[in-house]
Amino acid sequence: ELEALNLNVSIDFAGNLIAVRDGINNNLKPIGFGSHIDCVPNGGHYDGQIGVLAGLEIFRVLNENNIKTNHPLELIVFSNEEGGVFGSRALAGVITDETMDVMTASGLTNFQGVNKLGGNSDRIFEVAREYPAFHSFIELHIEQGAVLEEANLDIGIVQGIVGLRWWDVEITGFTNHAGTTPMDRRNDAMLAASEFTLAVNEIVNNLEGTHVGTVGRIQAFPGVPNVIAGKVILSLELRDLSNEKLDILFEKIIIRKIRKNKPPIHWEDDLHKIKVGSKYFMFLKIENPVPVKPDTASNIEFKKVTW
Repeated sequence: ELEALNLNVSIDFAGNLIAVRDGINNNLKPIGFGSHIDCVPNGGHYDGQIGVLAGLEIFRVLNENNIKTNHPLELIVFSNEEGGVFGSRALAGVITDETMDVMTASGLTNFQGVNKLGGNSDRIFEVAREYPAFHSFIELHIEQGAVLEEANLDIGIVQGIVGLRWWDVEITGFTNHAGTTPMDRRNDAMLAASEFTLAVNEIVNNLEGTHVGTVGRIQAFPGVPNVIAGKVILSLELRDLSNEKLDILFEKIIIRKIRKNKPPIHWEDDLHKIKVGSKYFMFLKIENPVPVKPDTASNIEFKKVTW
């Protein structure tokens, strides 16, 4: 359909699908828009897709009315946005050789996955664009927290792109038989993981602001009903507009760990999209948004998640 609209369509070396409509002056920086079409499991309707569909509709309306814009227009469908924010990071020039070796949920590394999408892992670093790559970049996205719906607003301008920090948290206890080990002699990693999860929720709620913290994934080892968990790996995600706030939250979580442990901490924020030009992000109201549902102690170690 993009080709039928007389657009210049291509897939770059990072697997991003790109469609360009010429402007009156193609020497001007393009105005970019778009989003992603992949989503988190049970991500709900239009999570990312609305930004792509809106871009497609823009091209249709301009063609139907024979409108020519001064700037060229560029629609980008970012690859692997939810699985590791890959395509947009490649454009911003912030991926590394280490990024390419990361194993994704598909069972493929980024190196393998980008080739499957039509990209070229051998030339991946050529995708990076020099700042500022765009005159501006506009992204329309559904608002997934129901704030706009409750305020009876149809659309809102996002104030900023939050810093996003992810960790894998490994909790080590002692594996033993569930039927014969007395309760007072257990070193249960799952119990410590539960206390950790509650602590994250308490700390985030007790500090004033719009920040959020989530433990969204948990895995116990060996993972059978009749064995006390000797190890648990869970995720920790913190988000806020302020890096200082993220520092404060993490320090409070460190202090509340089940046992004293001071591992080195490395930070990495998800602010890469703004490196390619001015970015404008709009949330669209959606009725009854349920974006992540289909229908409506122990030693603790923090490991930075590499994308």
